[in-house]
Amino acid sequence: MSTEINYQVTQSDELAERIRQRIQSERLADGAFFMTESDLAEEYQVSRTVAREAVSRLTAIGLLEGRKR
Repeated sequence: MSTEINYQVTQSDELAERIRQRIQSERLADGAFFMTESDLAEEYQVSRTVAREAVSRLTAIGLLEGRKR
């Protein structure tokens, strides 16, 4: 009997990881403006929903902070 758990990586998981790597490689200062969800969706060619989910994940772990423009 196997106890293997299958986990499927979603587009938003992949995008969140790419954004995290980009933030770290660019060494953005705390409070620096990054990109809007719409800009992320366009640049990475994903839906705005996928971008929103990725941003939400990164906000939950404290890497991003949401702001109104």
